[in-house]
Parts: sequence; C-alpha cells; structure tokens
Amino acid sequence: KTIVKDWIQGLYAGALVKSGKVVEGVYEFSKLFSEDKINSHLSYYNFFHIKTNEQWNELLNLAKSNEEKTKFYALRALNENSNVIEELQNIYTLDKNSKWFDFTLYRELLNTQHFFDQHSEYERNFPYKKYIEFLKTVKKDDMYLVNLSLAYFNLYEKNFDESTKITEELLKNYPNSHEVQTLSYILYLEKLNSVDIKTENDIYEKMSKLTKNETNSTSIHDYTFVVLEKLYLKQNDKFNAFLANHINYLDDSVFDLALLEKFRIFMENPKDSKIKEHFASKYEAQKLLTKENDKFVLSKNLLNTKTKLLINNLKFKEALELNASILNEKVQFNPFNGLIRGNNRSGKQDTMSIKEFLEKVIVIQNELVKNPKSVMDNYLYANALYNLSYFGNSNILTTVYRSVYSFNDYDLQKEKIDLSIKHFTIALEEAKEKEFKAKITYMLAKSELSSYDINYSNKTKDYFNKDLDRYDLERFWYYGNEKVYDEYIKNNYGKYFDKLKNEYSDTNYYNELIRECANLRVYQKRMKEKPKPAIH
Repeated sequence: KTIVKDWIQGLYAGALVKSGKVVEGVYEFSKLFSEDKINSHLSYYNFFHIKTNEQWNELLNLAKSNEEKTKFYALRALNENSNVIEELQNIYTLDKNSKWFDFTLYRELLNTQHFFDQHSEYERNFPYKKYIEFLKTVKKDDMYLVNLSLAYFNLYEKNFDESTKITEELLKNYPNSHEVQTLSYILYLEKLNSVDIKTENDIYEKMSKLTKNETNSTSIHDYTFVVLEKLYLKQNDKFNAFLANHINYLDDSVFDLALLEKFRIFMENPKDSKIKEHFASKYEAQKLLTKENDKFVLSKNLLNTKTKLLINNLKFKEALELNASILNEKVQFNPFNGLIRGNNRSGKQDTMSIKEFLEKVIVIQNELVKNPKSVMDNYLYANALYNLSYFGNSNILTTVYRSVYSFNDYDLQKEKIDLSIKHFTIALEEAKEKEFKAKITYMLAKSELSSYDINYSNKTKDYFNKDLDRYDLERFWYYGNEKVYDEYIKNNYGKYFDKLKNEYSDTNYYNELIRECANLRVYQKRMKEKPKPAIH
C-alpha cells in the first residue's frame, strides 16, 4: 500500500493503450481517479483516447458498478467541449446521490467564480439560466451543494430575491459554514445601490468577521473594495473610489498636485467611518506619510513626488522651498541645452543639482520680468520649458514614471510646449547673429513637432487605472515609417523646417543639422514627394 502500487497501475494502463487495447487501458487509468491517488491526473489525461460512441459503450460495459459509470461521466465532463449539464443529468439518472455529481457541480461552481475577476474583461458566457432550470429539478438527500450553486447562479443573474431566499435557508441549516457566510456577504454587497457612512460601517463589520482568521487569501477583502469603488463612482465620489482602487498598493505616480494635497488632508483629519479608518491604516502601513506632532507630513518619497509635480506645473519657487532630498540629486542632462544630437542629450552633466537648476531658472524668470525681450533669457527659459516636457532631456524632473509611448498630463504638456514656442519666438525676433538664429529656429521646429504630437495624440484609458486618461503618440508607432510625416505636412505643420532651409541653409549650423537631424531630412524628402498645401 504505497505509491508504487499506483505507479504499477499507471504503467499497466499505459501498456494496454500502447498495445492497442485502448478501451481497456482507459478503464485501468480510470481506477486512478480518486483523491487518495497521487497520480489521479493520469485518468483525465488519458481519457481523450475515447473518441467514438463504440469505444464509449465498450467502456461502459467494462464498468462493474454504477459508481464506476458515474465516474466515467465525470471524467468526460472535464473536457472543455463537453456538455456538463448533460453529464450531470447522466450521473443523476444513475445515482442521484453520487459523489461524482457533487464533484462535477462543484467544479462548475468554481468556474463561475470568474464573475469576481477584478481586471479581466473576457466574457465567458456561462449558461447560468440553464443551470438554474436544471438544478431546480434535482432532489438529493444532501442538497447543500445544489442550493449553494443555485444561490450563486441566481446572484449572477441578479435574481436577488431568489438568491436571498435560498441563502437564508442555507444560513439556517449551516450557520457556521464559512462558504455560506461568504455567499451571504457577497449577496449583501451585490444588492447595494449606494453607500453612506452607515453602510461603510456595516460593510467593515461584516468583512472583518469573515476575514479575521484568513492568513493566505485576501479575496474577500479585495472584492469588497472592488464593489466599493463601483459604488463610489456611481455617486461621483472619485476620491473615495481612488482610495478603494488603491487599497493594497498606492504608487507615487498616480498623484497630481490636487490629489496629493487631498490625500494628505484625508490622512490628517478625523475619519467618519470604519472603512475610512481602514483606508488610513492601510496607507499608513505603506509609510506614505509620517506622523509628527499629531500632524501627517509627506514621506521622503512623496515629498520628492510633490517636488516633481510642482516642477511639472512650473511652480519652481514652491518646489525649491519644499527642500526635498531630491534637490541634492544631479541633473543628468543640462535642461538649458538645445542640442542637435539625440534628444538634447550629450553625455552626463555632473555640475548641476536640481536645486541649482531651480535657482537658475528662477533667476531667469525674474530677469524676464525686468527685460521681457532679453534674447538669452528667453532662449534659455524656452529650452528649459521644452526639456521639462515629455519630449525633452529632463522630463525625469517632472514625472515619477515616464512611459516610452504615452503621457497622461495633456494640459501641462501643451502648456510647456506652447510657452517654449512663445519664448523661442521672442528670442528669434530679437537675436542678431545668424548662426544663433538658425539654432533658435531649429528649437522652434522641434517644439512644433512636439506640438503636433500632443495635438494629434490618441486618448486612451490607462490599463490599470480606468479613471486616468493617457495619450498615445502617433509618431511612436511609425518610427522608421516616413509616411507619418504626410499627415504632419497635410495639417500645415513644418513652417520652421521650411524657414531653416529657406533662410539659414548657408549657415554652418544648418549644414551640421542636415547631417544629424533625421526629422528634417525625412520632412524634406516627403515634401518633394508630396507637395505642401499653399496656405500655412
């Protein structure tokens, strides 16, 4: 009575199949289909050898009892293409109290738990109504699993009255069953149409009772907040929906300035329900904020996040005054540079910290107030604005997480690029030296490209946070495909590329530019093949 006996059984069954005695081999494999057999899966894996009605009837004739026949039906029901209701009926006809009926039904009940998937949008089209109609006809000595299934299937169909009736009967007969208590709680959640402070307290109390002894699974807890998020959104309570959505993990990158401040105030103020207290405890455990003199202050990471958000909003003085630890970090690439190669990147710059950058940009802003037409100040400020955008060399100063093909702060990106064009234009109008004017014109061309990318980006929903909009860049997907520039030309973009050729082609800067800048070369090539509209 060891595992060796099971091994011998499996080898014997396989030898029969290999020698051509397929039905006999499958029959011997079926003997392994039991909870006390370690290789029970071999029964299912080899059941596919039964492919015809003749083989099936021959297998049934080998059965020595109805118990074996019902096991065959259960094995056949495991096939993904099987008609499970039909197999349940076959088992029920032979033995209404068969353990294989419960085995097959329980497996189907488990399959329907996909109803609770939090992220999947895949439609499984489980035939709940057919199962309900069939199970209504079933009369077993022990109806526990049948009624549990009926309660869930009716719940999925939103037959709440019927599901409630069955669930209440189950609670009466099985008051200590965790399965039934969970069913009752899920039914309670699904029946909710709104949420208020009293409801939040009720939910917390019910959830706590069910989860207090859980050590590995968090499914009841997590699904609670899936439902809560939907209810909050239904009431247009986006902040609490946000808290519910991120109950297990709150990433710094989800914040904007307004949301971050709202979050800090929420953590600091007294909570009006047990659910709100639960929110606070979960987020406090993540060490997003620290408590000092009964006040919540941003953690080091969140303080750095706020600094980046302030820079992204062009609030340089406020970012400097936060005095976050990130200010001591070096800026990898000089934000005041406007270079041809790469994305204004030309080797590491280890001479300027973020603090020094902020101090310098504030000085430039002040100079522009005194002298709005200062060529160099307008040029340097415009470079900084461009480089702080998604398209520049220092966007790491303005974002926690940078996607390679999309951005989420449309208005802020547009503001930076529009402002860069404004200040580059002033610098170009006031500059005297031709080589420098060519350089400014090239930066205007780059800003115009970015403006096109922003204006013609495709708005989508963030994969993980459906409440967050993202903007996919059209040119990203066409990297190496020159035809994308036809749309650029068609929509009257490219005047600065034209200006470079028409007014500065005799400069050293332009000659270097035409060698290095693929955008300019491709634009000019497409212009030859596809004439530009007459009016810009």
